[in-house]
Amino acid sequence: MKIIAIIIGILMAGHVLAAPGDILYVHGDVVNMREGPSTSSGIVLRLHKGHKLMEFQRKGKWVEVGADRTGGKSGWIHSTLIGSQFLGGSTKAPADPKFKKFKGAFNELNARIKRKTGITFFTEAENMGDGIVQLTATDTWLSAPQPDRESNLRTIFQLWDAAEGSGLPIAVYVVDKYGNQQMSMKR
Repeated sequence: MKIIAIIIGILMAGHVLAAPGDILYVHGDVVNMREGPSTSSGIVLRLHKGHKLMEFQRKGKWVEVGADRTGGKSGWIHSTLIGSQFLGGSTKAPADPKFKKFKGAFNELNARIKRKTGITFFTEAENMGDGIVQLTATDTWLSAPQPDRESNLRTIFQLWDAAEGSGLPIAVYVVDKYGNQQMSMKR
């Protein structure tokens, strides 16, 4: 009898219910994270397949999670749209016409600065998904006076806000060439 109980215990161990602190991943192509455990609750973020999450709690078929790389954003996702296995995808967003519009305006701004000053401030702009844009700054931009960097970041944030246009939370992160975050602006 004890052997059967041990075997059942081992078999069930692979199917343990998720618990607070567990790592989960988005399984749908684009999934809404909501303010509450209901489809009538407002949308906090739209997450893409593969986005990493941490479970906080469950209410029925809804899971409250914190989303990785979103500045501490949390919300509710229906349990059928997430799981403990990474099914592929990327935490970077797929092609997005809003980001394409932003990148065109951003590249134009970067080129205009270079024509006027001979200086390049940023080497790359990436769509990280979930309303987040990441810019890789040159050492020249990083060594500029703080008020100048803040002013430049405000201008870039306004470009992203105008292109994104959803009213949902957005952010612009500036990183150095090693990927270390140096500045950010969020709404």
